Amino acid sequence: MDAFLRSNNFVRLIAFVLSVMLWLVVRAGPDAADAPPQIDRVTETITGTVEVLLNKERVSLVGEPPEVTLKIHGERLSVWQAKMQANKLKFLVDARNYGEGIHQLPVQVQGLPPGVSQDSQYASIRLEANVRQVFRVELVAERLEDPTKLAAVRAEPNEVAVTGPASLVQQVQKVQARIPVQAFDAPGVEQTVVVNAVNDKGKTLNLSLEPKTVDLVYQPTIQRKEFPKLTAELKGLAKGLKAVLPPEGFTVTVEGLAADVEAIRPEDIKIVVDVTGLGPGDYVREAAISVPATVKLAEKAPLRVPVKITPE
Repeated sequence: MDAFLRSNNFVRLIAFVLSVMLWLVVRAGPDAADAPPQIDRVTETITGTVEVLLNKERVSLVGEPPEVTLKIHGERLSVWQAKMQANKLKFLVDARNYGEGIHQLPVQVQGLPPGVSQDSQYASIRLEANVRQVFRVELVAERLEDPTKLAAVRAEPNEVAVTGPASLVQQVQKVQARIPVQAFDAPGVEQTVVVNAVNDKGKTLNLSLEPKTVDLVYQPTIQRKEFPKLTAELKGLAKGLKAVLPPEGFTVTVEGLAADVEAIRPEDIKIVVDVTGLGPGDYVREAAISVPATVKLAEKAPLRVPVKITPE
């Protein structure tokens, strides 16, 4: 062993090891000890529908908002997080300072995790100057057995302003409000409904309407009709007595929808005078009047009937 340590081979070995270590130190440089570990960076693509910011008083977007696909870069975990939550990101195009025409504008993605960047991406949008036109509201009722009832429905307001690109506003055939079936079961009760601008094929157009709703009320014309010379029935007249009622009979006025009033016959109206427990004498009794459920009594005051009761 002593002979090996004193030999030239041992010295050569030591010199070789030291030279290799020195080469490694020189190659790494002075900052090798402080160099951070290399981050695993990746590139992925995300897709989303652009939200176009507009000056809505001046212009409108023609067609549907475009869909874009762009590249994002960053640490693997953050990039994957962005890709998995792409539906929560906002793809924005700011066109608030642009007028009518076709524009190529940059897409800015909002909501990316820290450290994730995006490539430049542009979206093509077409803007058209807005026009405004006023339309009268057309009322529509489906499955209406009596079409004449439609004329008794009132809309408030009865006009709507339609705003949008000229090429689309020109397609408006009418502005419609659909009357709910239950509106005809509740005369005088307001129903709020949405209005829609439709083209000649009945398709709803994507336009701005002001107001967006109207109030509908079914207010049918109420008709009155008098039924004169009606007779009354006596109720509760004791045996051995007789009662005398006015010979000219009684007049009853009913009111309701025209068709319902016209369907009423004199025999449909019942007048009953209750004289239960009364003996001979002169009385004024309040009569009970019944009419079909489709109409009602026009007079609010009760019908007072003079009655003369005498022995037979």
